[in-house]
Amino acid sequence: MTAPALLLAERGIEVIGIDPAGASLEVARAKPGGDRVRRVHGDVTALPPPRVDPATMTANVARAIIDPEAWRDTLRGAHTVLRSGGRPVSETRDPVRRAWEEWNREESHRVTDVPGVGAVESRGEATEVSGPLVAFRWTYVLGADGQVLTSDSTLRFRERREVEADLDGSGLTVEEVRDAPGRPGRELVFVVRRPRTGGERSGDPTASGGRCHPAKVRTRSRTLSTLITVLTTTAATVVAQRLTRSPMIRLRAVKTSRGTSAKGTPKDSTT
Repeated sequence: MTAPALLLAERGIEVIGIDPAGASLEVARAKPGGDRVRRVHGDVTALPPPRVDPATMTANVARAIIDPEAWRDTLRGAHTVLRSGGRPVSETRDPVRRAWEEWNREESHRVTDVPGVGAVESRGEATEVSGPLVAFRWTYVLGADGQVLTSDSTLRFRERREVEADLDGSGLTVEEVRDAPGRPGRELVFVVRRPRTGGERSGDPTASGGRCHPAKVRTRSRTLSTLITVLTTTAATVVAQRLTRSPMIRLRAVKTSRGTSAKGTPKDSTT
């Protein structure tokens, strides 16, 4: 959520970032310029009443919503907060690519130098594949004291036709499905629109030729909503506080079968 939100806020666009993981919000607020973004602790249902122009889910977060009903609630929530003609934009990994077969300890190994923490060694590997669900584990070793952190997560890989059907069922119209820039064949990017209603005002920036122009959004002080809906649980740990100070780590707390642990994800994570 942090990088896109800050780039947009720097252009004078009002941005709302939503995340149910409190630790992630702490990391985002600590970034330079983080105070320019309004951040809400919760999910899409926590968004305040004002309607927004576009809504986005980034970093493949759609895969983290594994419960079908929670996924449909998210899409219905996006439909609710969007203005007439507004656009939700999201991406997800294409299951045809079978990316999880590359998630192993050898190919995922990274060492990240984290100021204030030292070298952080990380490895990730898929642990189970059951239909569209892929479970995986990340292991982190803090070089300063050798402390080991583990994070177990499960992702849902949805086929293109399934996502299109869910969007349609939520009252949203799929206009285009693209490859992600620089990653052809790996990800599906869905460009969607909320259909216009008869009560739409002529001043709506999306009303001109069916396009939403960033310049018009900026000059009219419209609200741009960046909706991040990773279903995670916050943990207040000493490690989280240490990693929060680093610009290299995006931290979230992850609830696992063994309890709750802190997860720091290097920017070039393979998942």
